[in-house]
Amino acid sequence: MFQPDKMCFGVLLLFAFVFCVDTQICTDKQTYLRWVPETYIRSYRETYRGNCWYKCIKTRYRTYMDYRLVQKNIVEIKQFCCSGYMKDETSPNLQCLPICSPDCISGYCKRPGECGCNVGYELDKTNAHKCLPICNNTCGHGNCVAPNVCECNFGYRFDNHTCQPICTEPCVNGTCVGPDTCECFAGYRKTESNLCLPYCSNGCPYGTCTSPENCTCNDGWYKDGLDKCVAQCDKDCGGGSCVSPNVCECTTGYEKNSNGTCVPICSNGCLHGTCVAPENCTCNDRWHKNKTGECVPICDIDCGEGGRCIEPNVCECLSGYEKNENGTCIPHCSSGCPNGTCISPDVCQCDEGFNKTTSGLCEPYCSSGCGNGTCIEPDVCHCAAGYNMNWDNVYSPICIPECEDCNGTCLAPGKCIYLFEAQSTTVDMLTDSNIAETETKNFYTKVTSETTDLNYDDKVNSDKLSVQNIWSSYWIYVSLTIIALTLILLSFLIVKRKAVARVFGGGSYIVEDEKAFDDCQSVQTDMSYSKMLQKDRN
Repeated sequence: MFQPDKMCFGVLLLFAFVFCVDTQICTDKQTYLRWVPETYIRSYRETYRGNCWYKCIKTRYRTYMDYRLVQKNIVEIKQFCCSGYMKDETSPNLQCLPICSPDCISGYCKRPGECGCNVGYELDKTNAHKCLPICNNTCGHGNCVAPNVCECNFGYRFDNHTCQPICTEPCVNGTCVGPDTCECFAGYRKTESNLCLPYCSNGCPYGTCTSPENCTCNDGWYKDGLDKCVAQCDKDCGGGSCVSPNVCECTTGYEKNSNGTCVPICSNGCLHGTCVAPENCTCNDRWHKNKTGECVPICDIDCGEGGRCIEPNVCECLSGYEKNENGTCIPHCSSGCPNGTCISPDVCQCDEGFNKTTSGLCEPYCSSGCGNGTCIEPDVCHCAAGYNMNWDNVYSPICIPECEDCNGTCLAPGKCIYLFEAQSTTVDMLTDSNIAETETKNFYTKVTSETTDLNYDDKVNSDKLSVQNIWSSYWIYVSLTIIALTLILLSFLIVKRKAVARVFGGGSYIVEDEKAFDDCQSVQTDMSYSKMLQKDRN
């Protein structure tokens, strides 16, 4: 039984094997025309003496296996090395070796164009066809010539698995870093005589460097926290330094006062503050320093865009602004901005539901419009005299005229017209031959617009409903007709399928099984041959 799932699994395994195996031997099919022997059954006619009461000669047919040469196309599969491989001439069988050009140095050709290194070697990163020896410890001043074998440069010797420099004289307070070259330890410097002596980075003024960064001060000097030798002054120099015992020297930005102490200098006088460093003021209480370094007052309240703080908690308003109850400067609008907010001097921003007029005032806005009325609030209309609010349909229009005891249509306050009268008047005017064609059209348009516009919605809805009813009934009939015709056609095709097949097939006989047809012919041939033999025997 055919199992598709197992077949698909086998195909996948075959593809995986083909892609994973490194193909070395390729095959090629070649076709040749050659004479090849072929066996066939050969028959002949034989005469013999029959077994009868009188001499009689009979014939019979005999067969035997015979051979003959025929020309046939022979397909031979030839194996050869694939691209990137060459034949191993030393092997009796076909063996293919990968080709690497140039040859692999200290390695072997693993795949076409790819080298593999021998044991103890690694591939050179700059040359893919060269393998370099591996030394577990770096050779230093030497070269790795074989696995774990170093060849040292001149002036070096192989010691402790690496190349070490040679110094003929011992390095005191230092290390031999090169042939006859000493490198001093940290904190020591080499002199001209190649000696390593202690070093003090500050030069050890007014003292002597006795060890790395350690000075011994001279008489009259003492060591400060930075391990420097400084002079001693009995009084504090302030913004200066003691350059010699009891002698101060002021630094830039300082000057001596009457006591000989160095005090800072502020060129601007440090108004509303105290000069604590050169050009650096510390502001008084309720004052702070701005970007330019000046002391400005602090206001706990925001003076606003139209004001500025001139003293602590004191605002000064600019032109076009005024103070509110909190002391903040706000813009001033002369109109007062009813139904809006004053956002800048004499500039109002209307509230939601209000629009600004050409005069700059904010008036209410009604989205549906107030026909025959006035918008008094956002989306709130007040109808004019003689009009009432249309609660049934607020959009056509909001205010409608009012007529007392009107059984027809109210066209204007106190003006009622009946639909039948308007239509009859229109018909009479249109049929009157004494009225000009243009006047008839104008009059008909005027009268019918006044009478029929009021009932326009009802008329449109009625027309739409009648059209929808007609089309809905038509669509039902059309759909039923299409379904019936489809069923009839399908029934005809099912009943007359053989006739239809003969019409489209052209009446020809189709042999569905060619093998059965050949077997039939072979049976007929065998039967004819048997009859012929039976006839000869008789």
